Amino acid sequence: MNQPMKGPMDVAVPGELLVTAIVPRTFILTLANSVPIRVPGGIHEMPEAIANHSYSKANGVSIYVPAKAAEPVAAESEPTEVRRGPGRPPKAQS
Repeated sequence: MNQPMKGPMDVAVPGELLVTAIVPRTFILTLANSVPIRVPGGIHEMPEAIANHSYSKANGVSIYVPAKAAEPVAAESEPTEVRRGPGRPPKAQS
C-alpha cells in the first residue's frame, strides 16, 4: 500500500525538542517503521531526532546555533576594569 508522503513536522511527537535546521537539498528519509518523510531544502523547524538522523547528516543537514550576542558596551561613566593575563607584573609607577 502506498502511503502519502509526510513532512518532518507530521511525525513530531508532542513535547519533542524542535530545532532550526539548515537543509541544503530536498531528500526523502525513510524511518524504521517504513514511513517516508520528505525533507524539503531550506531552513525549517523540525524534530531534533530527524535533524540529527545519520541520513540527514549524510545529506548535509546542520542545526542552526545562533552566535553569542555581543556584550553590552559599558557606559562612559562606569570605570572599566583592566584585566591582565599571566605574565610580567606591571611596571612600578615612579
